[in-house]
Amino acid sequence: MEQYAGSPGRNSDAEPSDRPSNTTRDQRDPYVTVSEVIGTGAEAHRMVRVGDWEMRVEGAEGTDPLIRDLDAAARLGFKQPRMIRKLIKRIWPENKGLHVRSTVERTSMPQGGTRETAVTEYWLTEAQLLKVCARSETPIAEAVLDEMIRVYMLARRGLLPPSVSAKALAAAEGRIAVLEAAVARETEVRSVLVASLRSEIDVRLSEIVGQQLAGVIGPEVAFERIVKPTETALLDASSSARIRAKLRRSVENRLRARLGFVEKGARWESLPRADLALAIRHLGALLADVPARAAEYHASEAKRTGVAGPLFDQEKAKADAKATKAASARLKAQRPN
Repeated sequence: MEQYAGSPGRNSDAEPSDRPSNTTRDQRDPYVTVSEVIGTGAEAHRMVRVGDWEMRVEGAEGTDPLIRDLDAAARLGFKQPRMIRKLIKRIWPENKGLHVRSTVERTSMPQGGTRETAVTEYWLTEAQLLKVCARSETPIAEAVLDEMIRVYMLARRGLLPPSVSAKALAAAEGRIAVLEAAVARETEVRSVLVASLRSEIDVRLSEIVGQQLAGVIGPEVAFERIVKPTETALLDASSSARIRAKLRRSVENRLRARLGFVEKGARWESLPRADLALAIRHLGALLADVPARAAEYHASEAKRTGVAGPLFDQEKAKADAKATKAASARLKAQRPN
């Protein structure tokens, strides 16, 4: 049976007599306790406590402490601890090298009773926890990094036999240094990527702010809210390119007059944002009147040409069909990329 060992310079007999007999305390640090072997066969393990950190060590002679995924999530500051399992699956998609255990979670139901759910939990080595820490986006992940390293170092020391050599301890601490360097490199890469993304966001934001400061609707809004609805209504109202041109001029002139947007050469994209809602409302009323006006124009055209309508003139019908196709292509070309 394992038992406590006093810290350096202290007699173990001076320790309190009510100390539990199934744990051992590392001679180098009274902060570490290690349980006796729990279970048998494949389930044999020991539990290690370093302060309020609790870890599991597989087998009777194991020296590699593991921490449960949900406990790690709590340390890293995850608002929803189970989300750490999604992060672990992204880092190790095939569970390669992970210590995986099947367990049952019990959830209290609102109407009483509990629901049992079979879940997979992960127990992480020091290297794996450091990698999860590097990939975590919680505010305290970096802050607890030093504490994690110290806890694993103390846990391993508590698991080592008293006769362990200084060389072995130096090797373990060397491995910690390598892991710290790996975490630092990955953190640096992430910092570069984040800086690049922030730069792109800043450029886009400056463009958006520039448009807002200019106070105009811009080409995309002008196309979607004014040009496209107008051309669609005209194509539905008439197959005659000449009549559509007359209707377009009529709609545009009346809309500009109602908005007071009559400056020569002014394009719709330079319409003030403050006038957009009013423009949409007036445009809707004007486009509702397009079919009636188209009928009037067709009647006038028929009277002028002496036929029932332009569709009876085959040459003109062909020309109108060609113009209609060109108008559709022009509408598509005006769409902002």
